[in-house]
Amino acid sequence: MKQEFLSKAKENLKIAQISSEHECYNVSATRAYFSAFQAAIAALLNKGAEREKMQLLRNKADYEYRHVSRNDAREQLQRAERWSD
Repeated sequence: MKQEFLSKAKENLKIAQISSEHECYNVSATRAYFSAFQAAIAALLNKGAEREKMQLLRNKADYEYRHVSRNDAREQLQRAERWSD
């Protein structure tokens, strides 16, 4: 999965460069952002990040009627702390 994110990052960087050369600066800026974002995901996955688990719990917290449990919140916090090391 890490390689797929790196591939997307490189593709978006290429489009950002081409867009800039053609004076399409808005498109260049958004593609450059996504290039960096996808490269960051790849770096986190390289450190053993559990992106899917974090995404599911974040979606529950933001979009579902059910509350996140104390235990789930603690585990999420521990994952984030590991990523930050």
